[in-house]
Amino acid sequence: MDNASGPRATAHTVAAHGRKRPRAAAARRASQQRDGLFRAVFSQPVHAASELRSVLPARVLERLDLDGLEVVPGSFVSEALRQQHTDALFATRWAGRDAYLFVLLEHQSTPDPWMAWRMLGYQVRIWERHLKENPEASRLPVIVPVVIYQGERPWKASTEFADLLDLDPDERAELDLENGTGTAGVPRFVYLLDDLSGADTEVILRSRPLTEEAMLALGLLGAPAGFDDPDPVLGPWRDLLARVRGRPGGERLLVTIAIYTWNISTVSGERMEEFMTTLEPEVADTFVSTWDRGMAEARTEGEARGHAALFATQAAYRFGDLDPAVMAAIDTATTEQITAWSMKLVEGTLTLDDLVP
Repeated sequence: MDNASGPRATAHTVAAHGRKRPRAAAARRASQQRDGLFRAVFSQPVHAASELRSVLPARVLERLDLDGLEVVPGSFVSEALRQQHTDALFATRWAGRDAYLFVLLEHQSTPDPWMAWRMLGYQVRIWERHLKENPEASRLPVIVPVVIYQGERPWKASTEFADLLDLDPDERAELDLENGTGTAGVPRFVYLLDDLSGADTEVILRSRPLTEEAMLALGLLGAPAGFDDPDPVLGPWRDLLARVRGRPGGERLLVTIAIYTWNISTVSGERMEEFMTTLEPEVADTFVSTWDRGMAEARTEGEARGHAALFATQAAYRFGDLDPAVMAAIDTATTEQITAWSMKLVEGTLTLDDLVP
């Protein structure tokens, strides 16, 4: 729903800050920012349950207690893959027995052909932790695995683990167990996929029994890193932005969304200010103030990085090629450290031991 009331006055302006930020920087920040928005919304069981009700088969929903979801803290994704995946685990009941729901958000823009392997590995880690915490258990709890994907291309990778094994159809048939329900030596594992890569994502989401917070988050999590026009990304959700803001925790969620869009976009201040005139005044105020803070921080960060880059050039002229440990120390140094090192360099008293003790 557009607000066509015309330009609005505000105590803040983003236009004065000028040029766009580099697209590469936005791409580097995207996975971390998606992680933050995903957790801000889907760590709340009521929003997670609405997504699960939208994608789980009816026969599964009959057995699961989605009203009793409890967030299990921690992550089961390895450090090496956290740029690609964000996960959330919920404890619940399956027909009165312990069970888990494991939800993974896929950050990559293209399908991961090894997803079934990764999801099986994550489930094993969950079972390992469950057994460690419940040493008296005699059986493993059911885990329902769900992958949410919002890439540029439709998901073509198989959701079945057995399809990753180097067996042709005849060999797989020969390995069938006598009762025909499984394959000898071949684990039977399938994950559920919510593929939101299509062009009609808004239509799909608005047709689901989602909370508006979940709908808004899923609609924005698919935004391309480095986008330079806010209208295609935020415009379809003007009505939800306004309604969500008035609810408990709504202002905090709007700030999270503003931070998210600031960090993954390359929108200029002028274009963002123009777009703000189409939003409800209170929503625009939140976005403008948050983006103003982001631009101020970006200027400070840019100045600090420029100072560090200049010092690295001067140090290399003095000492020759700098090894990776020295460069890492310079990259992570504070402005005060760089200033102190620069003074010692000018004085001729700086040594490499000062940079890497």
